[in-house]
Amino acid sequence: MGFSLTAVDLVIKNGKIVTSSFIVEADIVVDQEKIVALTKEAHLPSADTIVDAKGKFVLPGMVDAHSHLHEPDVSKTDFITGTTAAAAGGWTTLLEMPISLPGVWNQEVFEARVKLAESKCLVDIGLYGGGGIQNVDRIEELAAAGAIGFKTFMNEPLESRAEEFIGLWVANSGQQFQVMREIAKTGLPNAVHSEDADLITVLTKELQEAGRMDPMAYIESRPNVTEALAVSKVRLLAQATRCRAHICHMHSSEGVKILMDAKAKEEQLTAETCPHYLVLTADDMEHYGGPHGTYVKCAPPVGSKEDIISLWRGLNNGAIDCIATDHSPFPHEQKETNIWDAASGIPAFQTTLPLLLTYGVNQGKIDLQQLVKVTSENAAKIFGLYPQKGEIQMGSDADFVIIDLKREATIEEQNLYTRGAYAVPYLGWKVKGLPTHTICRGTVIMEDGVVIEEKSGHGVLVRPTQPNTE
Repeated sequence: MGFSLTAVDLVIKNGKIVTSSFIVEADIVVDQEKIVALTKEAHLPSADTIVDAKGKFVLPGMVDAHSHLHEPDVSKTDFITGTTAAAAGGWTTLLEMPISLPGVWNQEVFEARVKLAESKCLVDIGLYGGGGIQNVDRIEELAAAGAIGFKTFMNEPLESRAEEFIGLWVANSGQQFQVMREIAKTGLPNAVHSEDADLITVLTKELQEAGRMDPMAYIESRPNVTEALAVSKVRLLAQATRCRAHICHMHSSEGVKILMDAKAKEEQLTAETCPHYLVLTADDMEHYGGPHGTYVKCAPPVGSKEDIISLWRGLNNGAIDCIATDHSPFPHEQKETNIWDAASGIPAFQTTLPLLLTYGVNQGKIDLQQLVKVTSENAAKIFGLYPQKGEIQMGSDADFVIIDLKREATIEEQNLYTRGAYAVPYLGWKVKGLPTHTICRGTVIMEDGVVIEEKSGHGVLVRPTQPNTE
């Protein structure tokens, strides 16, 4: 079969294409930001850019269901440096959480963030709206404005961060029912930070009164039951309201069991986990957590070796739908303090894929086709972006990450684009398996670890095309 096009924008040749359905050695032809052919033809059209992927695998560009860039609050990170780090790590679409100044609680705040994002982002971006009791009457307008979904915290924020979290929280089951009932009308997912705040408050008070300041005290303040209680509650409320609930950053074997049961009963409940929960344990708070253990502080906390085994199993059997980064860098003064006062969060854009290839694919814990599902395809489906995103087929956006499973490197601060790189807990780790190219809508934005930073502003807002109101 010949080509009707004699000249195109991009050809990726000699690579092995990986989707959840097949692995095939073929060439990819791209024009006007879309995939126009997958072919084994000897004669290809001329192209403005040719990428030779010989000996490498070509995967769909990754879709991150959970990231924190905060802008217009730029005290922690920002759209330019954040999406530059994402491009370096193989992410082509970020779904950005609504914590900012102010929190994204209405259409006006949402649209202001859209303008900022589209002027600065290197990769494509979807924006969450807040789903809280303070803005329960604004949920419909946020959906109409293009929100990718809604984020809900199951507790009131600290008074010092009240403006960042306006419209993002509920304080009790009644409020959560009301919010989920409204979100259900939109058909969009409700991403929930699922930890039981009442139990955490009691345990934290006991540990602090006992004078505990060690990193393990933080772990003990948030045992796995705090997640299990919250996930069970979200599950029941989702059934009662017919809301499409999505469990954020699941970290425990107890959570996996609940999701397995929900999936077996075909309930509308999905979940993500994060790279740190797949490779770090509580013991690593002291080994890799910096002077106070805080570099490994995240919420919920890292767990046990048994939790890690359960999470990998959940990724393979479908209990867990996707891997998200929960990328969240902080400046020195917010991390290098005591374990209770330090901010919770780990920079993760650039290290996630090398960790997954090293400790997942190359160690036989997950294969490449399942990796595509959990880093790209499933998130695109959950948030109404598939098959525009998360797939390699004719008509889809030309988003790719090309990987070399044999390439080795050491994770070093000077090679990381993210702000807060000093607190990446994997500094000095050796990895095998790296992204060599990131391509977003047909434009090469990273090659051999170097991001083409003048492409900032290339990213566009993605909106859900398939909200589910059944």
